[in-house]
Amino acid sequence: MTPDPSLRSRIDRRTLAIGTAASLLPAWLQAQESTPAPTAVPASLAGSTLRLLTWQRPVTGFDTAFEAIVREWADRNAVSLTIDWMSAETMVDAVTNEVSIGSGHDLIDTPLPIPQAEAAMQDHSALFEELRTTVGEPTALCAEATFNPVTGRRWGIAYGWEPALGIFRGSLWQQAGFTWGPVTVGDLVQGGAWIWNERGVQTALGLTPVAVAEIAAQTLIWAHQGAVQDASEQVVLASAGTEQALVAVRDLFWRTTTPVVLEWQNDREVMDFMRNGFGSYTIGGLHHLRWIADQTPEIAADLFVGPPPGGAGVPARAMPVAVPTLMIPRWNSIPGPATALIAELIQRSNDLLMASQLVYLPAFPAMVPHLFTNSGPLQNDPFDQTNPDRLLPLLQAESWTVSGGWPGPWNPMVEAGHRQGLLTSMLSEAATESLQDVDAVHLTADAFTLLAEPWREAGLMAPSINNGVG
Repeated sequence: MTPDPSLRSRIDRRTLAIGTAASLLPAWLQAQESTPAPTAVPASLAGSTLRLLTWQRPVTGFDTAFEAIVREWADRNAVSLTIDWMSAETMVDAVTNEVSIGSGHDLIDTPLPIPQAEAAMQDHSALFEELRTTVGEPTALCAEATFNPVTGRRWGIAYGWEPALGIFRGSLWQQAGFTWGPVTVGDLVQGGAWIWNERGVQTALGLTPVAVAEIAAQTLIWAHQGAVQDASEQVVLASAGTEQALVAVRDLFWRTTTPVVLEWQNDREVMDFMRNGFGSYTIGGLHHLRWIADQTPEIAADLFVGPPPGGAGVPARAMPVAVPTLMIPRWNSIPGPATALIAELIQRSNDLLMASQLVYLPAFPAMVPHLFTNSGPLQNDPFDQTNPDRLLPLLQAESWTVSGGWPGPWNPMVEAGHRQGLLTSMLSEAATESLQDVDAVHLTADAFTLLAEPWREAGLMAPSINNGVG
């Protein structure tokens, strides 16, 4: 398709800035009542204090339920508890500030792992092994989320995860010949183009550096066998696979969407587009679908979910929307209460799952044994009276959800790159033809290489051996 010159001129005048990628929706769901787990009361905790830093979830009522669980535990154990709440998008800055001064909260709860804080955190290896013994194996994603293979340290404990989902208008995709939505990027281009041309509804994959757009960008690169790094933490973004992903994104941009995808400033604007019926397909989390259902039930009734798109012969892979993570800092000289609360929250996995309306799946699935059974809530969603079997694809979500650094670990380089929206910015440059593909790829690979340098020098990442060339 030949780009319209007037359209191209409007795009070329736009400056795309790299910004903070973590932006979550406001609270909107209603939590369920939770009941205390029948755990023993460690007498050694009586009279101790605990200062907890945690984040505001994008689920109405969940924060209230979470605080009730934590305060019930504190009262039961005679622990003096202080809870400080932060918005999700400011958690990295808050943790960075505490690390820089070497003091702060006794236990830190973040929406995603923050690997750059490793040196300031205690080694949680012993607690992790104890949990494996007492409550069972964690999901692979959560086990890997807080482990540094270079140092051999486990600097936190992940206790939940929210997978990324392809969210699509079922009636439109059925008309386009894809009853179960697009399975591959090729399907997404073909079906998305038909829906746009025949029904006037465009795809909604953003090209600005916001959280869901960066997840989509990484998904599209993986679908073409590209990657930011390899298993040894070497930057390999400059590859034929990445360049093929840029070609596909340009195809998506010109054939299935409009320049509105260059304007969204946060996840809420992306999901508003879907909520208003303007979008046929996007990538997001279950909390986004719940919000749309709450705001516009008539549109939500036609929304279905599935794996994000894979490639030709390449399985679907997507980084998670959230991986709630607990960390005990080194400055906490009496870690017993923090350790006990971590164990309590994992014991209460079912309460947290239901309070989140199935948004945060348990990191330790044995704590919710009914979740993946025929009678479990993913088979018959108790929070969805319209399409109670809509979440069936989540039964396989672990198969497509991988670390944001896959095939390597989640490290400070990939965390910062995703948070700054480096991949989304690269794709937007290619889609709008503001840079040649090869230049966009190499400049972005150089940016990741620079982000890694201080962490390699500090011994927290593997030494560089390839200078970013894939």
